[in-house]
Amino acid sequence: GWASGRGLQVGGVDFGAFRTAGAASAHAARIDSFRAELGDTLVQFAAGASFGDSLHMVDVGRFDITLEGTRWSMAERSTFSLGPHHFSLPGLSIVSDQGELIARGRYDRGEDLTGRLRLRGFDLGLLDPFVENEHPLRGRVTADVVLSGRSDEPVMEMTGRLVDAPFPLARVDSLTLGATYSGGTFEFEDLDLWTAM
Repeated sequence: GWASGRGLQVGGVDFGAFRTAGAASAHAARIDSFRAELGDTLVQFAAGASFGDSLHMVDVGRFDITLEGTRWSMAERSTFSLGPHHFSLPGLSIVSDQGELIARGRYDRGEDLTGRLRLRGFDLGLLDPFVENEHPLRGRVTADVVLSGRSDEPVMEMTGRLVDAPFPLARVDSLTLGATYSGGTFEFEDLDLWTAM
């Protein structure tokens, strides 16, 4: 079947006018096409899912978001699984002519935790359609985040740089950060902030 309308909201986030087509049953669902448009933001995707007693599999065949004329798209289809106390994402790559996002990870309660997130020139404005925020997000991030340890005692190592980010209180020309999270505590190895006066 198909559906369309205006004023779509998901989790309090506006997506504007939308049109979607797909089908669903007790054991599976598919979205053959989804398109939502609000201002200069356009979101499109296609995906399918199978539902088990305790484990669900999701296959995303297409994901595109266009923001201010720049199109970000999945480089290839991505499959992930989720269930009670389980999540696995073998790989996800979203790219544009300005940057990229690469992610992978696995979580099982009581087991080792693995994961990595790499950003290169990632436009924070891409998050605007998905988060409630009084002020639009702006700026570009290049970062590398590595997760390890146990699921109940995670360790996160992070290095990153944010540039050209105007915040309500001040403009951040450049923020460089190196930090490790372990045992509920952040330890900063590097913190360098430049801002226009």
